[in-house]
Amino acid sequence: MWGLTRIIISIVILPGLILNTAGKTIANAKTVSVYHEPNPKLPQANTPTSVPPDRFELPPLTNPLPVRHFSVVVSQPRLASTRYDRPIQCNSEPPELSTQLAQLKPGYELLDSADYGWQFGSYFNQPVVLEVLTIIDGTGKPEMLPDYPPKVLQGTSRVDYTQLAGAIIKKLQFEPTYSECQPVAQVYYLKLIINPDLP
Repeated sequence: MWGLTRIIISIVILPGLILNTAGKTIANAKTVSVYHEPNPKLPQANTPTSVPPDRFELPPLTNPLPVRHFSVVVSQPRLASTRYDRPIQCNSEPPELSTQLAQLKPGYELLDSADYGWQFGSYFNQPVVLEVLTIIDGTGKPEMLPDYPPKVLQGTSRVDYTQLAGAIIKKLQFEPTYSECQPVAQVYYLKLIINPDLP
């Protein structure tokens, strides 16, 4: 028999589906005894631990930051500077600036990120205003010029908005620019106002 200073863990292995919760002897059951020596390195009963229970450290964060949806307000395009070719009014003499500049089609003035799968981390908690140099072709399809990253007019400039701005621009649709009675590709500035959906 075991001494009183030992700890016995009894594991009951049942040959059939027999369960006894009242502490009675179970027929045909086998008992295996496991001896466990106290570990002096572990805190024992009635021994205070080194860290009070109301002061503890949280485990390191392993899950990604929660995402936050946002809305995008798109301005009408603004013609770029004079270093680019200027569209000419149809049959004007002398040549005048075209009155048929690119226009954002109705329904694209306000976009919801949830409709397109755009996401930001939870650190995004303030509005961001971007100015994006964009070329709108003769069919009204826009594309951000790759050599000109978005200019941050408001908000943190420590974030690279190039990929997000490019994704937003591709979803827009415009009426094209007309120069000398023909639809042409033209370079414009677009302003994007990105507002996070705060809780």
